[in-house]
Amino acid sequence: MITKSNYATSHSIAPYFVRIVKDTARTNFIIIDDIEYDGSQGAMLEEIDGGVIWLQIDTDSKVTQLSSAPNGASEFSPSHSELAQLRICIKNSEVFVIHYTSEDKDDTTDRDEVTGYQFGAPSDLVFVKVDHAADKLTIHQ
Repeated sequence: MITKSNYATSHSIAPYFVRIVKDTARTNFIIIDDIEYDGSQGAMLEEIDGGVIWLQIDTDSKVTQLSSAPNGASEFSPSHSELAQLRICIKNSEVFVIHYTSEDKDDTTDRDEVTGYQFGAPSDLVFVKVDHAADKLTIHQ
């Protein structure tokens, strides 16, 4: 079972994690990359194009694109809006959705919401729906 928690905007997610962001230069694209131990950008893992994108995240921080909505998944409420001002970070056994006050996404000054979705068991999965037309993402379990 996934547990949802709200954190202080200063909550530390460093030094190593997988990051998912909207590509601000291209419509309907997201970028998945990793952040190295020293905080620098590591390898780009994947670029995904689509009006609606479904991702599956497992407890090992593995991100898999799904071809359609998963069967039986239930949505957490509320959804997270303003895709250009969101960043998803996957660290250890938790998926963080961070909302920023601007598209600059400065972790020291621009965070205004940090929500965590923590895995309860090794078999748990988090599903992320990125909906570009609605300008929001929703988390499902």
